[in-house]
Amino acid sequence: MSRASFIDLTWAPKFRVKSDETLASFGLRGRAVPSWPAFVTSVPPPVPRMVRFRDGVYTSLMPVAVDHLTQHWLSSSAPQPTQAHLDQILERVYRVQLLSDGAALGEPLGTAIVADTDDREAIRGLKDSLRVVDGGAGHCMCFGDAALVLLNGDGERLAVIGVHHGHAIRWDAWRDDAALADGERLCRWLAAHGLQSPLEQLLASRQDQAKQADQLQAWRTATPECLTPFLEGMMAHQRGAFDLEPLDKALTAAFPEPVEKACALLEWLGHGDRPWNGFNAHEGIPLKILEMMQLDALLGALRTDELTEAQLEGAARFFSGWHFQKRGEQARARLLDSDRDLLLAHVQRTGDPEAIQRVQELLSSDRPPA
Repeated sequence: MSRASFIDLTWAPKFRVKSDETLASFGLRGRAVPSWPAFVTSVPPPVPRMVRFRDGVYTSLMPVAVDHLTQHWLSSSAPQPTQAHLDQILERVYRVQLLSDGAALGEPLGTAIVADTDDREAIRGLKDSLRVVDGGAGHCMCFGDAALVLLNGDGERLAVIGVHHGHAIRWDAWRDDAALADGERLCRWLAAHGLQSPLEQLLASRQDQAKQADQLQAWRTATPECLTPFLEGMMAHQRGAFDLEPLDKALTAAFPEPVEKACALLEWLGHGDRPWNGFNAHEGIPLKILEMMQLDALLGALRTDELTEAQLEGAARFFSGWHFQKRGEQARARLLDSDRDLLLAHVQRTGDPEAIQRVQELLSSDRPPA
């Protein structure tokens, strides 16, 4: 089994390995746990329990476990979530245990109990926060962030509820996960009882979403006016070919001077998001149109007096990236020292270490001899 399949099949923020050092050796973040939960033993033979990676290090076989659980979900005939079904359990709850690390097949993955309470007010608050939307909400490919063990007055287990990213819960009596009506409310209950990370992650995710929405709006606003008829199609573009010819014709009509056209494209590209790799597909459109242009026009745009910060950002992104680099050494050799210094000075002002490294590596490697 390859390392890539080990990562791709899990989709989980935590990896179960024998030591934290082993974890770090694979460049992964998380923490080690002492043993696997019981459900791993249900993986049918002859699948091995462990797999050997480089340097003789053994790691627990997470892909097999996840694959087994995915198969279990796909073959499930359990009903879809409803609030009425959940309420039948909640009305019998007398005591609650809170554990980290999520749940699988009705068992909590963690062993350390974060909170254990039979306080009536606390349990009432939990019940009020466990409001779900009737109907399935798909199946998250990780084990969740927390587990709630619900017990009756005799200490018998009624259910184990997994909490997923503040958006959904999982109960093995249901086929699919259930979307939370108010995920933040549940996360605040968890935080009040000692488990802060789900709330922190939820709030951080909302901040990221707001930032992405602002960035997307800035990119839309920066789109050349001549391309607004194509905007919705560009935004919907994710993968595969996109017909650039109508866009190129519209740009040429609006900016008949090639240097002016290149400047407009650099301005547009400069309103894209970072990081420069792994960007949204629609941001590749100005890159591809710039790639189609003559080198003289591109260099002329770069050497235009008083470029805006957005144009400098677009220029640094384009000239240090693959769309320019694949033109080869002859094209790179035409970059003057002043061109290179201009781009490097821009990324240094931004303070983005990844952008700085990229410009340094890709522009300095072919610097002509002094």
